[in-house]
Amino acid sequence: MGLVICILINLFYEAIKDLYGVTEECYRLLVFRYITELSFGCYFAIGKRKIKKIWKYAIGIVGGLFIFITTYTEYETVIFKYWTGTSMISCLYIIPVMKFLINCKSLRCKFMEYIGRYSYEIYLVQMVYYFALSGFVKSNFDNRFIQLLVGLIICIAGGVIFEIIVGAVLGHLPKRDVNYYQRIERKVEFWINKMFERI
Repeated sequence: MGLVICILINLFYEAIKDLYGVTEECYRLLVFRYITELSFGCYFAIGKRKIKKIWKYAIGIVGGLFIFITTYTEYETVIFKYWTGTSMISCLYIIPVMKFLINCKSLRCKFMEYIGRYSYEIYLVQMVYYFALSGFVKSNFDNRFIQLLVGLIICIAGGVIFEIIVGAVLGHLPKRDVNYYQRIERKVEFWINKMFERI
């Protein structure tokens, strides 16, 4: 039931974003468009109930077909106007893969699990990188592979270093109420998003 509620919330957000004048730049930064995928991830990780294989594959096929139709035909969706390739319908193609990876313990990668702990910090560094540094990298490297490799190294390493520095600084600050640091974090996030809305 919780999974259904999350999907409905995601659909509701997609339906009302135009009413509130959400711009494409703002839309891509908001987590609300990923509620469906996040809820599926939690659902599979908890693992109390199993989805039949036929439904998992059907969900994946729907996502794949949606990507194909919106990418290679002239069809334009009414609700999913922005970033259709990563919309809640498009991302359904990854559901069977996600379930397979969660269940297949032999394919666990410690490096991926390690950097996964810093995913939000990597995301923040990535915004700064594409705003301030990617132009410099493109002008100095003509090879697309090298451009992507440099971007990956900078964003991943920068995200990990950023978290280490923040952790060290917060560890030496006077002991305060947890809410105090949460308020600071929200303010920082607000201004970072404000700065890079125009990217």
